[in-house]
Amino acid sequence: AIWYEPFTTLTGVWEKDRGEHPFNVPESIKSIRLNQNNHAFYDKRLQDFPVNFLHTMDITNGNSGSAVFDKKGRIVGVAFDGNYEAMTSDWIYDKDLTRAISVDIRYLLLVLSEVEKAEKLLRELTIIQ
Repeated sequence: AIWYEPFTTLTGVWEKDRGEHPFNVPESIKSIRLNQNNHAFYDKRLQDFPVNFLHTMDITNGNSGSAVFDKKGRIVGVAFDGNYEAMTSDWIYDKDLTRAISVDIRYLLLVLSEVEKAEKLLRELTIIQ
């Protein structure tokens, strides 16, 4: 049987790099691989950088860009899609089938920091490690 984890990681992004659209990984992202264990957004439990995660949030059309919070009210991601079965949640939520896909906030921060070099924006945010 094949087992898929409910998340994707930066290693998976690197593995898909072909040097051309849509799988062209910027050099700024590739370069962090050398010092990844010491990077602020590296997840020691995953032994990787988290990119996306799958979860049971009820989602529908128009929810892309919605914040995803943990039980302490901290933003942990941004929703951008749902699985095919999530379309039925417009009428009824099925906890066994309905899934949302979100980008991990640490990946967004990594891209802001390493790719976009958005220091001004990052200074405006309160980032809790």
